[in-house]
Amino acid sequence: MTPRHNSNNPAGDTMLVRTPVVTVTFSLTNQQFTGLTSGQGYPGGTGGNAVFFGGNASSSGSTVVAGPLYVNLGSIGEGVASQFTSVNPTAGQGISTAINAGMRMSVSAKAIALQTPATPTTARVRMADLVVSFSAPVTDPILHLAGLGAFSSSDDEALGFSTEFDLVTPGLTLTRLSGGNSFVVSGNQISNGSSSLNASCVTGGGGACGSVRVNGTGFGSLILRVFLRGDGGATNWGLSSTNFPSDVSLVGVSVAEPTPMLTVRKTSEGGTGTFDFTGTNGYTATAVTTTVAGTPVAGTTRTLTTAGVATTITEAAIAGYRLTNISCTGLGAGGTATPTYTNNATVAGSVVLDAAATALGSNIQCTFTNTRNAAIRLRKALPGGRVITGNQFGLEIREGSTVLATATTTGASTTPAEVATLTSAVAGTPYNLREVAAGSPQTVLADYVVSYACTNTRVGGQTPSGSGITFFDITPVAGDDLTCTFTNQPRATLRLRKTLPGGRAVAGNQFQLEIREGSTVLATATTTGTGTTPTEVATLTSAVAGTTYNLREVAAGSPPAVLADYVVSYTCTNTRAGGQTPSGSGITFFDITPVAGDNLTCTIENALRGSITIVKDAVPNNAQDFAFTTTGTGLSSFSLDDDADATLSSTRTFSNLAPGSYSVTETALPGWTLTGLTCTDPDGGSTVNVAGRAANIDLDAGENITCTYTNTLQQADVRVQKTATPNPALSGGVVTYTITVTNAGPAAANGTVLTDSPGAGLNCSTPSTTAACTATGGAACPATVPVSTLTGSGMTIATLPAGGQVALTLQCTVTATGLP
Repeated sequence: MTPRHNSNNPAGDTMLVRTPVVTVTFSLTNQQFTGLTSGQGYPGGTGGNAVFFGGNASSSGSTVVAGPLYVNLGSIGEGVASQFTSVNPTAGQGISTAINAGMRMSVSAKAIALQTPATPTTARVRMADLVVSFSAPVTDPILHLAGLGAFSSSDDEALGFSTEFDLVTPGLTLTRLSGGNSFVVSGNQISNGSSSLNASCVTGGGGACGSVRVNGTGFGSLILRVFLRGDGGATNWGLSSTNFPSDVSLVGVSVAEPTPMLTVRKTSEGGTGTFDFTGTNGYTATAVTTTVAGTPVAGTTRTLTTAGVATTITEAAIAGYRLTNISCTGLGAGGTATPTYTNNATVAGSVVLDAAATALGSNIQCTFTNTRNAAIRLRKALPGGRVITGNQFGLEIREGSTVLATATTTGASTTPAEVATLTSAVAGTPYNLREVAAGSPQTVLADYVVSYACTNTRVGGQTPSGSGITFFDITPVAGDDLTCTFTNQPRATLRLRKTLPGGRAVAGNQFQLEIREGSTVLATATTTGTGTTPTEVATLTSAVAGTTYNLREVAAGSPPAVLADYVVSYTCTNTRAGGQTPSGSGITFFDITPVAGDNLTCTIENALRGSITIVKDAVPNNAQDFAFTTTGTGLSSFSLDDDADATLSSTRTFSNLAPGSYSVTETALPGWTLTGLTCTDPDGGSTVNVAGRAANIDLDAGENITCTYTNTLQQADVRVQKTATPNPALSGGVVTYTITVTNAGPAAANGTVLTDSPGAGLNCSTPSTTAACTATGGAACPATVPVSTLTGSGMTIATLPAGGQVALTLQCTVTATGLP
């Protein structure tokens, strides 16, 4: 069924084409009585169902009398215009029952008699569901019901029954608009209020006719549960096998003229939020909340008050967002939508729908797109401090040449608090962020190593970074919230050079000089030529204060230098007053962490190793061993002699010695005099001390120094004279011996040992166990001379200079007997 537009109710005969067209479809579901057959006395043509479309109340026997499916409301039940109500009616206007029609539906009481005969004839029996569907969403449609009620008799019995309905669609309700006295609407139930049921809708006629509104907005279907209620006038629903009792009624539908509908959709790019809308022509204020950036959300659909009236929808400004687009669809034919917005976060935007746009039936959707502003902040970090106290920095955010935000650092903090902030950056617009010199004295930007890095609170957002420049561009997207930091590290200068004071170990040896940060080589140079002070220098003028750098040498040349052939040390100078001057030795690399203003020149010195040779010259050549002690790394104690036996050499050489100070000292040896000590030193830097028996050696790079010790054997003329009294001596008598030791020189005979072994027949331990000693000429006697020492290991004369004399008196008892 396709409703027409009536503009002249109650005559209702205009039947204009309605725009847009809405088609109403009726269908039956959930039949409770099915499978009925002619064998049971049930007429054919019904599909075997208790409820079917068409049919005629005069049906009887085994055949259903055909009836038109769609007939005027007055054709069944004797309903009159005043019992029905049009859409949005004037009170009492009514509609024409001669032209406006309804769908004919039959509900059979015979089915109850056949399948559930025990059902009381006063029961309200569920029969089926009537589904009313609309081809387009409708609001508050009206149902026109005519001829609810019928009467059947047989012999002396008569049964009245009536079709009734329950609205079972959730969310929909019923409101009675008009009808006869028996037309009752209670809650969501439509019933015939007569106690004695029949077909006529006139007062007291037992039938029910009327109009009821189904309350709901924008729905596409409704379900009426169909019941058949008996009045108990008979005991049998079917009365007799030849009767086919049924209630034939009409169901008509009126739909409201389609007033314009308007839905606001919101898309928020770069973020989410709640956006507020107001409007004219009955548009109710609406708030729309987005939950996912870039995903549109529809607000509540609003019904405009009047069709064909220009209507304005306005979105309130929301902090942090710009209204960037408004587009509308579903306008009435020839209608236009004119948006007005300034792409500004502080000014509301709107769209005007002209009169044609809001025509009847228009279903308008207007999408407002808001783009979240980007925020850009620029700050400063000075982790190494300022090169000069008073240096400051201006921070600027520009669009083209226009400065939009600025800040200037103050104080001495390494993390200045000043921030240039732009909270209204427009997505898609390039901005220039830069630092400029400020302060007193004004900063020299070239004194700093500059880098920049940005963070972004927007998940997955851009995070630009770079170095070596004092300005850069950013083009934000919606929702970017960027904080960028210029980091200025005071520059330091590092230089690394080479010296080779002793030359190269092998011609062609060269050295590569490197300055590294971690494993990255930042500066390098390789020596050339044969000079001892190569001119090549590895230079890093952009060293960052506080960063650790590694300075090193590596072998180069042809053949490549063997670094172990050299003694390595390093020293640094610094032009910054009071600055660090690292130094060290024994390694081919070292670290430096410069501070602001350091200007370091470091030199790695590679000195050739040298040697020291000690020579022993004994006069005359002699097997005597001479011991030596030493000082200096690489030297150790040793002994030499000067004879033809190769077991102990007369020379000792120490090789691969680092340049430096060494000493060699000979241990004094009795009987020998150090008569000569000389050192052959190319630069004459070594000295000797004969009295101290020491050579003090200054070994320079690549030097080979030889020192010769000359020792002369001491000469002396020692005579021993022994006399005895009495002579001859008698057995049992005492003999006195005088032993005289004289040194005629020229050398002293200190340490001379005197031994006297008594002959047979003498006992020298009696009469005394000690001998008497006198000394002259500078000689010295021992404190005591035991006879046993003299006759045993010998008496040592510690001091016996040239011209000295020692006299020893010893008494022995003669033990011999017999003749000589």
